[in-house]
Amino acid sequence: MLRVGSAFHAAVAALPRPRFLDTREDPWTHGDRMAWEEVPLAGSDAAMSLLEPLATSRRPVDLPSQPVHGDLLGNVLFAPGCAPAVIDWAVYYRPVEFAAAVIVCDALTWYNASFDLIDRWAHLVEWRQLLIRAFIYRIVTDDVASMVGGLCPAVIDAYRPVVALLAAASPHA
Repeated sequence: MLRVGSAFHAAVAALPRPRFLDTREDPWTHGDRMAWEEVPLAGSDAAMSLLEPLATSRRPVDLPSQPVHGDLLGNVLFAPGCAPAVIDWAVYYRPVEFAAAVIVCDALTWYNASFDLIDRWAHLVEWRQLLIRAFIYRIVTDDVASMVGGLCPAVIDAYRPVVALLAAASPHA
């Protein structure tokens, strides 16, 4: 998936920033804006228990942005003999490495990926900082989209191990 994302993002690199991103309002956009400190961090008590350690470890990232797919893991189709097909483009204007961090976040949280996935992609620029932002993005999105007034215990348990790992690392890693 990370290789598919890399190829997809290379193909769309020259596209301009979509204007609709300034007016789009949905849980995913809200999570994205909080991850990138464009709006203050807020959420339910359960979400804040996960978000605060990440926010403490977050520091500025200075990388070029371009259109990226913010939800690749569940949106690539594979068929024998065919190139992968990227579908349902959730467009954001962020660093390419952020899209990779979202893939890893989703794989660790929902697909039982091994924690060594974090280290396998550590060669990407600002990797740990982008992972922190990816987890903020997903936690806020899940919190805002929740119909029961915040994150349920199963969702908290899914995020907690990686949040602890990222928060324990040096803030300058």
